[in-house]
Amino acid sequence: MNIKRVLYVANKDILVIDDPAFTRCVDLHRSSGCYVEILMVVEEKDIPGLGVYSDDKYNVIKKEVIEKKKKMLEVQLDSNYKIKAGIKIRYGIQFIEIIKESVEFDFDLIVKHQDVRLKGLHSIDLHLLRKTQVPLWLIRDETLPSGQNIVTAIDLDLEKNGEGKAINKKIIDVSKRLSEELTAEVKVLSCWSVSGEEFLRNKPLLKVDNVDYPEILSLEETRYSELMKNFLAENDLGSHALIRGEAAESISDFINFERPSLLVIGSFSRTGIKGYLIGNTAEDVLLSIKSSVLVVKPEGFISPVV
Repeated sequence: MNIKRVLYVANKDILVIDDPAFTRCVDLHRSSGCYVEILMVVEEKDIPGLGVYSDDKYNVIKKEVIEKKKKMLEVQLDSNYKIKAGIKIRYGIQFIEIIKESVEFDFDLIVKHQDVRLKGLHSIDLHLLRKTQVPLWLIRDETLPSGQNIVTAIDLDLEKNGEGKAINKKIIDVSKRLSEELTAEVKVLSCWSVSGEEFLRNKPLLKVDNVDYPEILSLEETRYSELMKNFLAENDLGSHALIRGEAAESISDFINFERPSLLVIGSFSRTGIKGYLIGNTAEDVLLSIKSSVLVVKPEGFISPVV
């Protein structure tokens, strides 16, 4: 993945100069020379006079509001950063305009602040997570340590076919590219569990004859260890963690203990591919971790917004 064009989404409640998400964009610009665009979306609720004034007067007010917001961004940029960045104001529903901008102008990455004061993910973030086809980096201001480390969550079971391998490779490529720009180490994380384990362990009266649970456990652990070994060799990586347990809970526990700068994961809820980040699992992870996260969609995913 080449990061040539980065779309930074300005937070209406935070000055650009105080936003850790924009600081990351500046870091990327200075390390790679990528183009950065500042996008602010003005919505109907931001314009005074809706439903009160005539359409003509309302449109005049809307134009003035947009011009003032653009000027405010220009002043912040000129006063505090010695970089050239584009500034764009769009009018409409926020998540729709963000996705349209990212696709229409071929951006490689969307970067946005996630306010940890909000309980769970803000609805805009959830909309973006589910619908954007461009990688989405949600940054939390409490996770910007001096040391850089990236945890990349992949599903080793997806290595069984070409489509699955392509998804894992895309996640790794994004992680490695960011690691170069941020001088960070990449650690590969994957989870495994035994089919029917809960039944075998918790239903002794329904024990199935000829099933040796310890043997199954040992064989599965060996199989996943071999899968991880091959995956690391193919992708020229070494640092890894292979955890036994259900994915959502195990990933969340690991991330909250390790506190990496960034978690990179895939979201496959619209592809029909059988993997551990299906349906709401990816969202469950995001809702329960404290680190920043970058979400990657499979090749071929087309946003329903465009």
